Amino acid sequence: MGPRSAPPQHRHLRRLRAGVVLCLLAVTFEGWAQGIRPDYASTYGFAAALQTDYATQREKALQARINRTLLSQRSGAGFGTNKEDESTLISQLASTMDSALARELASLKQYPHLVVGRIAAIRGKRTLECLFFDEAGLFRVLFLTIEETSPGTLQIVDFSALGFPRSFVASLRDRLLFSGIPYYSPLNDDEARVERAMRPHLGVSRAFFSALAAENFDGAFTLLARLPEEVRALPVWRELRTRLISQGSERAAKSLAEERAWAPIYEDDFDRYIDVSHGRDTAEKLSSLNAVLQSAHQLPFLQLIKVDLLVELGRLEEGSRLAEHLRELNPLLIGAHLAVIRTAFLSGQEARALEALVEAGHIWKPEDLLRFLENDPGSAAWKQSPKFQAWAADARKPAATLTGPPSTPAP
Repeated sequence: MGPRSAPPQHRHLRRLRAGVVLCLLAVTFEGWAQGIRPDYASTYGFAAALQTDYATQREKALQARINRTLLSQRSGAGFGTNKEDESTLISQLASTMDSALARELASLKQYPHLVVGRIAAIRGKRTLECLFFDEAGLFRVLFLTIEETSPGTLQIVDFSALGFPRSFVASLRDRLLFSGIPYYSPLNDDEARVERAMRPHLGVSRAFFSALAAENFDGAFTLLARLPEEVRALPVWRELRTRLISQGSERAAKSLAEERAWAPIYEDDFDRYIDVSHGRDTAEKLSSLNAVLQSAHQLPFLQLIKVDLLVELGRLEEGSRLAEHLRELNPLLIGAHLAVIRTAFLSGQEARALEALVEAGHIWKPEDLLRFLENDPGSAAWKQSPKFQAWAADARKPAATLTGPPSTPAP
């Protein structure tokens, strides 16, 4: 896996900054029919503590919560010629796990803010959807797989990133196969494909990892580029190229640029969306975002981007309906409240905008809400209205509370 971030035009991400607890905006239990139901209370506490610690510790807050033993065991399970070989490999993985995790999470250093967006049970696994973002609105999304590793102790046992199809454990297993490590336990279909493709090219693979260890990143990519098309089509090949790009390989970066200029190939819908979002075609951005939403479990903050795009396209009625729907489903999501206020005002429904403002005032302190609104460029026009000015004056008063409609200025 490697860094993936969205372009800076998504204004709503900047609205998430404040001392308000935004954790756990919605709860979705996929697989409910199978009786899968995470322990919401304990996971809530885990997520809230992670979000608090991240503010001062950044990626170290995640590293401290990762169960390295389970990561090593699951990554090395079935590798070697027998059980004894497997145990040796797992021990070796355990000794190098800290540096591997540090590399994977290094890109989070540029994102000072974390919001845990949702607790979900996805394919039977308890998952936290985490949004990392910066002041400019660039963001990255991680999906953390959580398990109770001992009574009362929750830990991260795997993770993946939006924009990459493989989790940390799956990617590490692919790299073991790519390097020619033998296995004695049956492989799944994806792993078997990697093993078959790499079987005739293990000499190149060994040379590649030697160049990588020597930090000869351009030389390592030259070796990668020699592999046939069947290998270059594998997710592990593309992940290794992405790693080389992040390490500064100009040849790897040039390869990706040439590939996309000739015939764009994307890892998944989110990868395509990032590329499209740097353009000016709002309709194409919306189309690519809709594809992301179909595969990203309708993440609330991505739906807020959709509200922005609908407004840009002049589809205010749709944007307003979506904003209201998001606010109803995610009552602690400040961005949803701001979207309702903004779309109502832009639609000429000032009474609804004022009503939504009062409703938000029952959840947040007026002074906190005012701070959000003052930093929200989408509310600029409405903030000049006399009724908003009167509400803002009340909000600035000590111990201000909103128990009714904002005061109306004298005519």
